[in-house]
Amino acid sequence: MINVNNYINKLSNDTYSIYLFHGVVSENKSKVRNYNNKHILSVEFEKLLIELKKVGNPISLDNLILLHKAEKKLPPNSFSITFDDGFENNYSIAVPILEKLQIPATFYVSTNLVEKNLMSWIDQIEYCFELKESLSLKLPWDKSAVILDSPVKKIEYLSIIREKVKSNQQLYNPNLIVDKIFKQTGIEKIESNNHHLDQKMNWEQVKSIHYHDLFSIGGHSHNHLSLGSLKSNESEREISSSIKFLKDKADIVSHHYSYPEGQEIDFNENTIDFLKKNKIECCPTAIDGVNKLSFDSLFHLKRVMVL
Repeated sequence: MINVNNYINKLSNDTYSIYLFHGVVSENKSKVRNYNNKHILSVEFEKLLIELKKVGNPISLDNLILLHKAEKKLPPNSFSITFDDGFENNYSIAVPILEKLQIPATFYVSTNLVEKNLMSWIDQIEYCFELKESLSLKLPWDKSAVILDSPVKKIEYLSIIREKVKSNQQLYNPNLIVDKIFKQTGIEKIESNNHHLDQKMNWEQVKSIHYHDLFSIGGHSHNHLSLGSLKSNESEREISSSIKFLKDKADIVSHHYSYPEGQEIDFNENTIDFLKKNKIECCPTAIDGVNKLSFDSLFHLKRVMVL
C-alpha cells in the first residue's frame, strides 16, 4: 500500500512536483516480481490522483514549456504526472483513470521495447527469480555463490543487483548480468512476455495516447540504456533512433524526453546538447525531489518516484 500523504505532502505554494510512475495493474499475485511496487494497484493510483487534485493544480508538460518560455511562474501546488518505459497497462488501465479525472500526463517510451515488446534487463531477472524456487548464483561482485531459496532472500539480492548495475553500467553491463543469471539457473532466456508486468504498448496505442488532448508521448531512448554510460556516438544513436521510430511508427514529433534510469551518472551536458539539437525542449531526470516554481532548466527537473 502506498502512503498517499507522503506524496500529497510534496505539494506546496512554492514548489512544483513531477510524479514518476511506471505501471498500474489491477492485481499482483507474484511472490517476488514487482516487490518494489513499480506497478501500483489501480485503486491506489486513482485514490492518489483524487487526493492530489483536491490540493494541487495538475499541469501538462506542454503548458510547463509554454510557461517557462514566457518566463512566468507556475501556479502554487503545481504538479505533473509522468510514466516511463511504455508498459501496456499505461494505456489499458492508467489512461482511463486519468481521463476520468481530467488529469494530463506524459508517457515516455523506449522505442525498441515497444517495437519488439522487449523486457527490461531487471524484469528479465525478476522473471527468472520468480520462476525458480531455489537459485545458486555467483555474479562478478560475489566472492562465493549466493543461495537464494526464499522470496525474502531473492528480493534482498534483487536490490543488490539493482544497486550494483545502476551505479556502474560500464563495469556491470546489464545484458551480460542477465546472460550470467539465466545460464547459471538453467532457465531459457526470455526477452519478450505478455504478462501484465512486462507487456509494452503497441504503436497504435502509443499514437492514440499522443493525439489525445490530455496526453503526450516522449522519448526514453531506443533500448532503455543509460545515456551517460555510453560513448558519445552510442548515446547519440540511442536518441536519434528513438526519435526516428516515434516519427516513422506513430507519426509523432515530440518535444518531450526523459533519461533512462535518470540519475546523475545517466546523462551529461553532451546528452542535453544533443537532445536540444533534436528539438527536445523538456527532459526531466529521475533524481528524487521537488522543483522551485521558477527554475533555470527544463533538463534538470527532479521527479518524485511513486512506489
